[in-house]
Amino acid sequence: MVWAPIITMTIIGTILGFRVGRERGRPKLGVTLGFLFGLIGVLAIWLIPRTAQAKQEHLATQAKKRSDEQMALAEPREPRA
Repeated sequence: MVWAPIITMTIIGTILGFRVGRERGRPKLGVTLGFLFGLIGVLAIWLIPRTAQAKQEHLATQAKKRSDEQMALAEPREPRA
């Protein structure tokens, strides 16, 4: 029972590290830092800059969100009764 919190935090750190690392274009580094250092490793991978491909994907996603928001605002709304 003493090992349960340690194992739980290790699993959480690894999963968070993977998710943040995948967003940054470095999933293997995210898993490694998350596994070895936990939340400090997740913060470390969060501070590392995105790769060129990840940056391009992030900018494309942001542009699509803005475009969708502008289209939603431009659509005429029907008056509510």
